[in-house]
Amino acid sequence: MKYTIFLSFLLVGMIACSTDGAKQDPVVLSGAVENAKAEIITLSWDTMNYDLSLNEDGSFSDTLELDQGYYTFTHGRERTSIYLTPGDDLKVSLDTKKFDESLSWEGTGANVNNYLAQKFMLEESMSGSFKDLYSQDEEAFVAEMNQKQATMDSLLKATTDLPEAFVSVESNNIKYQFIADMYDYEGAHRYFSGDSEFEASDAFNAKFESLDYGSDELYKTVPSYKDLLMYKYVYNEDKLESATALSEVGSSAIKDDMLSMMLQMLGPGVENLKETIDKMKAVTSNEEMLSELDTKYENLKNLERGNASPGFNFEDINGAMVDLQDLKGKNVYIDVWATWCGPCKREIPFLKTLEGDYHDENIEFVSISVDTPKDKQKWLDMVADKELKGIQLISDNGWSTSFVEEYLINGIPRFILLDAEGNIVSANAPRPSSGKKIREMIDGLEVL
Repeated sequence: MKYTIFLSFLLVGMIACSTDGAKQDPVVLSGAVENAKAEIITLSWDTMNYDLSLNEDGSFSDTLELDQGYYTFTHGRERTSIYLTPGDDLKVSLDTKKFDESLSWEGTGANVNNYLAQKFMLEESMSGSFKDLYSQDEEAFVAEMNQKQATMDSLLKATTDLPEAFVSVESNNIKYQFIADMYDYEGAHRYFSGDSEFEASDAFNAKFESLDYGSDELYKTVPSYKDLLMYKYVYNEDKLESATALSEVGSSAIKDDMLSMMLQMLGPGVENLKETIDKMKAVTSNEEMLSELDTKYENLKNLERGNASPGFNFEDINGAMVDLQDLKGKNVYIDVWATWCGPCKREIPFLKTLEGDYHDENIEFVSISVDTPKDKQKWLDMVADKELKGIQLISDNGWSTSFVEEYLINGIPRFILLDAEGNIVSANAPRPSSGKKIREMIDGLEVL
């Protein structure tokens, strides 16, 4: 269970463990898919994908040179975690109409993967909404997480005939899965409870202080350990703090991987921008990454407070074109969103309240949808259904439009605040749900 799954799902892959280069036995995978939803099964880890073609009857068979480790097994929209070891000869059967319940393995390595199928089913049975989990007070949250971890540990202990080496790795995988979930509690509780000032207790945070965040062995073999490192380094809003902590890690593999993901996540609004970029550059000797950091610095400089905002000229709900220049003389709060974006829709009630409270003030509320032109009717229907106010616009080409690209928007919702001269106040402004944070920023604007 991950709160940051909705702002981080694009980055996390499963991990396979590299070997010393010695010749390995291949992995043989075969099986049959009933009621197939696609022509392939995809096997993936990190950035690598292997496509296994299905025959007309849903059967498949392939021989692969793979390292030992966890992989993601995907068919259509369904996926599960599997564990492969060189020399495995595995046959799977499944029915897409009841994917999880029907998944069954035979052959060498079957015990491990049937355990993982059971584990996934158990996780599903214990899962609830992120909001319900992370809205709980600290004591209740910790109690629920401890109980769930104990249940998962019990399944592992009760499963017989598992290789000792796998049990060791999987035990750590369960351990760090719950550490990562708990590491994320403070920020998730703020979001889901609406209490932006919440801070976890010192006792709660103390459990993370003694952890080793630079273990090469855990990083190579335990997927949830990588999740934990991403929470610590990549998703931390204070990128200077992240870069400083990362510079103390001894593993060059961890440093380069985390830095690469931090670079992708780095957006406008970074405090101490030059110091942060310089600290990030000090972490690596990779020339390509150093060049990318220089480029990112120049792009982010253009979005600092006081610079002229990139412009737009988009269609409104009545078919009229609205140019940013048309709004000069008024402060502007921009919401970049889409009809398919859950977090965007969760901000709508807060945005409507904010608009109502500032209705008579010198500020325009502009919502720009990045739905593609073919989904224009979906956008119009949602604007009407949700009774959205303010100036409602739709991008001329979804994400691929200069306004989105110049603002370095790679995730939504994104909020932007401009002053009455059309200059940037914040290229990554607080969300409406932030409460007093956005209100203090708006109240601080000059009225012309």
